[in-house]
Amino acid sequence: MPLKAATEQDASFLFKLFEAQKTAELELYHVDIHFKNSIISMQWNSKNQSYLHSFPNLQTFVILHEEQAVGSCMIDYTPQEIHIIDILISSTFRNLNIGTLLFKQLQLEAQQQKIPLRLQVAVDNPAKRLYDRLGFNIYQSDPVYLSMEWIPSSFQSTISH
Repeated sequence: MPLKAATEQDASFLFKLFEAQKTAELELYHVDIHFKNSIISMQWNSKNQSYLHSFPNLQTFVILHEEQAVGSCMIDYTPQEIHIIDILISSTFRNLNIGTLLFKQLQLEAQQQKIPLRLQVAVDNPAKRLYDRLGFNIYQSDPVYLSMEWIPSSFQSTISH
């Protein structure tokens, strides 16, 4: 699954992807366009500022499928973990195993580095089924979010001794 580092040229694509997701999520199809644009712009700016502040090693990638930009992925790489902060695949390209291939690639990276792969997901997010299928386990939860991790087998054998 090709990932390419996001550049300034990708900013428009990344915003449009976020806008489509938020329009659907907030059901903003039939609201005043200026109101909709205002809400989505505020959320976009808030999300980006918050992530940059909270995750100093944050890297943003564009997910490619057959050389076409189909999604985005934000990852915080540290010596202790690979933390998936945000992943979004265009609704047009969902259910094509793009997410599965991406996660398998990230699991391989975690395996090679012998560190856990972590993420947080909303309790009611259907993507949780994918994470369960890929061997992620819950290590922390609250009423809204689940913190999940995948531990490489080489790391598991190290911590069990």
